[in-house]
Amino acid sequence: MSESKFLLNKKYFIDNKSPQTLYVQIDSNKNSKTNDLNYNDINSINDNSTKILEDSSSSYTEDSDTYTINKINSYSDIIKNALKSVEEFNNNYFNLTDFYPYFLNNNKKIDFIPKTNKLSDILNINHLIEIENNLFYYEQYKNLKLLYSLKKDGTDFKTFYNKCEGYSHLLLVIKDNNNNIFGVYTNNEIKYFPNNFYGNNEIFLYSFYNSEKINVFLSTEFNENYIYSDYNRISFGCSDANFSLSIEKDFLKGYSKKTKTFNNLSLTNSNEYFYITNVELWTFE
Repeated sequence: MSESKFLLNKKYFIDNKSPQTLYVQIDSNKNSKTNDLNYNDINSINDNSTKILEDSSSSYTEDSDTYTINKINSYSDIIKNALKSVEEFNNNYFNLTDFYPYFLNNNKKIDFIPKTNKLSDILNINHLIEIENNLFYYEQYKNLKLLYSLKKDGTDFKTFYNKCEGYSHLLLVIKDNNNNIFGVYTNNEIKYFPNNFYGNNEIFLYSFYNSEKINVFLSTEFNENYIYSDYNRISFGCSDANFSLSIEKDFLKGYSKKTKTFNNLSLTNSNEYFYITNVELWTFE
């Protein structure tokens, strides 16, 4: 008869405390009463195995195949020790603040400089390094692909949405008439979606305020007014009828005000209103 193996499971308790599952392997090549085992026998074997499991120190032997139940305690100890080792490793090498909310600690500066498939007309190397060090961990150590450029693709919102289609994990970069560089990271596709907000809390605003040092504003989770986009405006963050960042029709101008969504400062420093000179949209790959 060809070899047949069955895994039987039965709940029991170690030291009458924690429930565990025992898996028993039956080998039908051996000359024993299990040779003719079929699927109809499984229930009866499960019932009979209860007697075996009652005493965790007992063992069951049949035709030189030993089923040692008292090994269960040792396996339990191995698992406990492994979990303890993982916990100690995490305590020694990681700090929860390194990953909440998905940021690396600023003291652990990343030297990686993302490559761009096209030369940016807005960002220099220092800007790229600053952005890299403030990305969510799953976006780090990735390169950038240019999806849209105001100078090259024009000012039409429909063109912008078409360029965005099918892409999430986006970095929007804006430069204004006062040389402020600012924008948004979002892990959502920016799309034509009138009458409703969309997006999630894995989004942040940033601004360089005429310098090469980045300032980042995370979601406060006060509300879920993350993105609003139609053919008249593309906006991020909203409370009390104000937007954290609003780009008006055809990328001509916009404004930035403090909202409870991000608890941000105006992204253009002292002047809330701005005129746009260039816009780029990048995705990570």
